[in-house]
Amino acid sequence: MQLLSNEELKQLYYSLGGKDSLEGRSRSFVIEKIQHSAEFQNFLSINQAARMFFGKLDVASSFFEKSITQLERADLVKICKDFGIDKLIREDAKKSDIVKTLLGNVSTIEVLKNKLILQRLRPKYISTLDIRSLKKELEFLKTEVSDVSDNIRSLSDKIWTVDNEMKELSVRLKSVEGIFEVGSAPDLQTYLKALYEEAVALGEKPSPDSFHGIAERLQRKLGIDERTFILKGVELLLAHYFLSHVRDLPWKPAFEEFLKVVREEFDKVKITGDQAEIPKLRTNVTRRMGISDEMFDNLLVNAWKEAYVKLDVGAPIGEYDVKYLVTPEGNKFYYVKLKR
Repeated sequence: MQLLSNEELKQLYYSLGGKDSLEGRSRSFVIEKIQHSAEFQNFLSINQAARMFFGKLDVASSFFEKSITQLERADLVKICKDFGIDKLIREDAKKSDIVKTLLGNVSTIEVLKNKLILQRLRPKYISTLDIRSLKKELEFLKTEVSDVSDNIRSLSDKIWTVDNEMKELSVRLKSVEGIFEVGSAPDLQTYLKALYEEAVALGEKPSPDSFHGIAERLQRKLGIDERTFILKGVELLLAHYFLSHVRDLPWKPAFEEFLKVVREEFDKVKITGDQAEIPKLRTNVTRRMGISDEMFDNLLVNAWKEAYVKLDVGAPIGEYDVKYLVTPEGNKFYYVKLKR
């Protein structure tokens, strides 16, 4: 009916037996009156209505096909059954295929007269109560949207505040980073050499005045500013501190690394007969590897049990308080010889 003009709609209303005056009435009002008239189900049987409607059928055919395709599949099958063509429909046929079968075997006029078609395509009547209910819901939705809008604005303000605070924090962090930036510094060897020369110049008994101007002289000699000089010095002090304490921890080195150091230090302390005194070897290895005497003794006993070394008894002449190598069984050894 949307294809009909306003005048055609009025003519259709009166042809269906309408009595009310339509002057000043809206188009939607006239359509609603037609749809709810007693003769609406049979309006296609009225010659004037049929001529009026089917004159525009070609224009509405594609719209009509699309409209009935929206029906449930079961409804489409029922309509086909009403026209006796349900056997032409495959069990797996899609709705679009069923509609093509229907319109291909039954005229559009006959399809439009089908009661189920008219029932399904009839627009739902909207009462005044429905309109009032919808209005209340819209008012409630309007309030909800307003609340959401307020929340969004509040959240936006908070985001803006946080963004500004983050920018301020970023500026502060950059200023702090600048404090710890180290300028171009000489290589470590040059730096340490300059420190060593100043240390030697102090002599064995430096006075408080001896330290006057040392920092300034080192800065000029190394070509660095005061901050770089201080930070580089702190870096070296921390490295030395940590390395010294890590070395003093009770490490248990890898057995292979221990044997490697023992072989290297053995050549430095060995005596006649390719033997070495265990106390001297112990001193060199523990100092170099940063391990305890007890750790050295345990590792050397393991090397003896694995046949890497040979242990011999003995005693130094004129020495007391000798630190022998004592095995868990209580045997004391003074000499060691490499076997492999």
